Amino acid sequence: MIGLEFCFTICHKREIVFFDRAVESFFEQDDERWKAVIIDDCSPCNEAVQYIRDVAAEYPDKISFLQLEKNVGAGPARNAGIKLAAAVGAEFILFNDSDDYSSFNRVRA
Repeated sequence: MIGLEFCFTICHKREIVFFDRAVESFFEQDDERWKAVIIDDCSPCNEAVQYIRDVAAEYPDKISFLQLEKNVGAGPARNAGIKLAAAVGAEFILFNDSDDYSSFNRVRA
């Protein structure tokens, strides 16, 4: 399974409560073959948006960030995440809500 890549896809549209923990849990995976796509669905929380930008800038090989121009809702935002996950080469897509924590072995092959 060399080259296998998992992609966490997470949509954000509210405050940062639990969201930062959700993103941090990606970095705790015991398998390094993952990426994350974060979709901002027009969050009114500037702190959360800045957090996403900072993490994406610090880990450009792991985090892709897409900020939508208008609120489109959960379904279309996830669809945008699927398209971006495919564009970064993901073989498997794992959906997260913005308050989900991923256990350390979620992407274990």
